[in-house]
Amino acid sequence: MIHIKKITIFLILNLFLIVSCSQTEQQDNSPVTKVFVENKTPETEEDDKEDKEPITGSTIKDVKILSDKSKNQEPFIDLKKLEEELKEVIKEDHNIFKRDPDNKDYFRSSSQKNSVIHTISDKEDYIENAKQFCAKYCARSWNALEYYTDSDSMKKLTPVLHRNNFSRQQDYGEYESERTLIDYRVEEKAYEVANGHVLELQISQLIQDDFGNFQGVWADTLLVYKIPCSPNTTILLRPELGVHKGSTTTSTLNRIYRNWDDYLVPIREEFLDYANDLLIICPVKKEFFSQYNFPSYSKSKTLSYYWRTNYEYLWDLKTTL
Repeated sequence: MIHIKKITIFLILNLFLIVSCSQTEQQDNSPVTKVFVENKTPETEEDDKEDKEPITGSTIKDVKILSDKSKNQEPFIDLKKLEEELKEVIKEDHNIFKRDPDNKDYFRSSSQKNSVIHTISDKEDYIENAKQFCAKYCARSWNALEYYTDSDSMKKLTPVLHRNNFSRQQDYGEYESERTLIDYRVEEKAYEVANGHVLELQISQLIQDDFGNFQGVWADTLLVYKIPCSPNTTILLRPELGVHKGSTTTSTLNRIYRNWDDYLVPIREEFLDYANDLLIICPVKKEFFSQYNFPSYSKSKTLSYYWRTNYEYLWDLKTTL
């Protein structure tokens, strides 16, 4: 009897082992490729996690350009595409953008530089927020005259000289009678449009007399609209301007500037419309501007031109005035 029980127990154990082995073989027969597809190292898991997380700015004041992008929109724009879109918006189909031979990061539509795309080649300098844009392009930081005009022209001008700058009264008298006084004025304002903000820069150089009356134009007024486009591109638009309207030698400088601002109203409206259309095309979004207030900027000073000091600059003379 005991022998029969042992045999029965033995048979039950064998049956249990056979069933277990069968299940194990079924699991091992699953496709090997599935193991590789589902297998993740810690690095790939972290990469997947980063891909799924939205890109956002670190603080409210530093909203990144990248944070505004939809899943189907890239934060950058192809340069050729931007050139074509720009020509379409401002009706410059006849012009071809070319790299500026003197400034390799600038692409201009003509030698007058009416439409310019400024590119940033170094990734470390890419613009990630409005504060960084202002640090690079606002009037306090960006020297527009250096790009748009002959930088040496400003070197011809000096602060207004006084008697103690001359060794003799006769020389100072000649300076007073022969000098040209220039009112040098820089103004920048941010204008809000439907799709963001645009910076308007004006640089004026008007000739005046000793009493602040308008005497003429030393250099054409420079007017530039600065439009953020992507982390590595900024659009610069320069209207073609006429002469100062209402300019007479009996007008004060203040009146001239008021007349000039009235003259700019339709030009400003036109170019702000251009800027708004370009902001639609560019990857940058309106939210990029909402977290930063662009500061207004105004600077005015009186400079002078005197042929003798200009000659000394040209020939590097060291004679005493």
